[in-house]
Amino acid sequence: MRIRDSVNASAPWLWARDKMKSARFKQRGKPLCTNTSLVVSRASPTQEWETDETVYACEYHCTEVVRYFPDGTVAASFQGWPTITTKLRISAFSPFTISTDRGQVMAIGNRGQKWLGDDYTWFYWKEDTLVFHDGSRVPSLLHARRKDTVPKRRDTLSLPMEGDAFRDSGGSWIATGDGKSWPQRLMLHPYLGDLKEERGLVVTDQALGIRDLPSNLELLARAGREGGLQPINRFLWEAPTRRK
Repeated sequence: MRIRDSVNASAPWLWARDKMKSARFKQRGKPLCTNTSLVVSRASPTQEWETDETVYACEYHCTEVVRYFPDGTVAASFQGWPTITTKLRISAFSPFTISTDRGQVMAIGNRGQKWLGDDYTWFYWKEDTLVFHDGSRVPSLLHARRKDTVPKRRDTLSLPMEGDAFRDSGGSWIATGDGKSWPQRLMLHPYLGDLKEERGLVVTDQALGIRDLPSNLELLARAGREGGLQPINRFLWEAPTRRK
């Protein structure tokens, strides 16, 4: 396989539109490399190739693996095919990479940013960082985590901090900043565990649902009940975000 060129990371949607302009048969798309074409995405609100609302896609073997949105967002997914050639297409035609490690699918952005998903997860990138579909930043606690456990004297229920993990009848959760308010407001994101080699945060896609972190009194009151939030991990933090 020979990839003739790659996406312009600074303006991916404009790159896609310029490529489509040179397509001989625009309804079929613009060939990019072996078995790979630039097309109007099935996710596009219009099937016209040249409007300001058009969403373009890199299609490999008739499967969309990269999408280019007018606001500059780029999305990528294996769509069930985590093969070496699919990885090469995503690396060449998106500003980030998706890799697999012992069956775990991981998107890798700039500055060591990582986010986990599965073979069908759409990962999103905008303005040099991994984001959720709505443009909000993917939370990262890589800067804060240290390997030492918190002494038992610190009660995560009476004083929850960013990075504290909990479990209840609805699954596992981790407290992270919402990235919007100041002082930082803590929310509960779905939690899968930790990247052991980096002691980094691992959470799932935002689509699984974010919850408000209950007040300290509510946490304590519910902890003794069946199904209430129970702490499952305690960590030390170099610069923890305290609940306001």
